[in-house]
Amino acid sequence: MVSLFNNEMREERMMIVWLGVATVPAVVAALLFKDFFDAAPGKPVFVSGLLIVTGFILFVPRILKGKAAKLGLKSSVVMGIGQACAILPGISRSGSTIAAGLVSGVKAEKAAEFSFLMSIPAIVGGFVLTLKEQMEQTGSFTRALNSCFNAPYVAGAIAAAFVGLFAIYVVMGAVKRGKLEYFAYYCFTAGIAGMIYFSQS
Repeated sequence: MVSLFNNEMREERMMIVWLGVATVPAVVAALLFKDFFDAAPGKPVFVSGLLIVTGFILFVPRILKGKAAKLGLKSSVVMGIGQACAILPGISRSGSTIAAGLVSGVKAEKAAEFSFLMSIPAIVGGFVLTLKEQMEQTGSFTRALNSCFNAPYVAGAIAAAFVGLFAIYVVMGAVKRGKLEYFAYYCFTAGIAGMIYFSQS
């Protein structure tokens, strides 16, 4: 019983370590390429093209699935790189991180679970950066906090949380059935339609 308890505690501690490792690539990318990431949403044709890239990413595990392996340093780094790429609009965060996990040999359910956990420090980090920018603009922590928690922002955050949870439920179901690439068809369709539409406008 004690041995089992210790093993479970060790796994939980290592999970926290791997989450820290997986968060590093996104932090480095956000700091080094902030201007590029900030400018990307203003380029709809580019974003539409990235949806197509996401489609290809979702197919990668079918071609390059690695040997079965436990979640560890290598898989954490690879999934972290996937999350860093997903800072770009049009690149699916869950899709890229889960695909990266599968390529690293992590079991589908474990990759999906870890992908979900990875979103927590990413969301918190994004909030901290937003708060920092608001403080620089307003010169006051209280005003910055109020601007971050105004009604439209809170409503948007709640809506995004519900939609995000539903999306995670759908994605995890697809991962368990080995049908992650089904989302690729949507990405291809939306990406091509977006490129045609925005290139003409």
